[in-house]
Amino acid sequence: MAFAITFTKGRTSYDTITLYESDGTTGVALAATDVVRFKMYRRDGSTPDLDIDSAADSANGSGITVDQLASAAVATLKIAQGDTASLVPGVYRAEIIVVDDSDSDFALHVESGVVYLLSSGGGDIGLS
Repeated sequence: MAFAITFTKGRTSYDTITLYESDGTTGVALAATDVVRFKMYRRDGSTPDLDIDSAADSANGSGITVDQLASAAVATLKIAQGDTASLVPGVYRAEIIVVDDSDSDFALHVESGVVYLLSSGGGDIGLS
């Protein structure tokens, strides 16, 4: 299964993720102690530009909230504006994995896709 997500640089966004096995129809069930990770990167094996997980939010507030554990598990991916402010707009590769607490903490591949990081306008984005 593949996905495409669009974020805007320097803006906060929320995306709902439903977790399926590679066949695209069999739902993934999670245990409460499993960790869902989202990695966004430019090249194979490179350090991720974003590495967000359900264990703890980033310093800027990005994180993953697991909304439903049962098959198919559902999670909300929050990308905080501060975590994309310094990134270069363009196309990134991405993957979603589950760190399975009951299976020696193996990282299980769930899905791969692309992220389109769009540019944003400058200037004030505050309330006034």
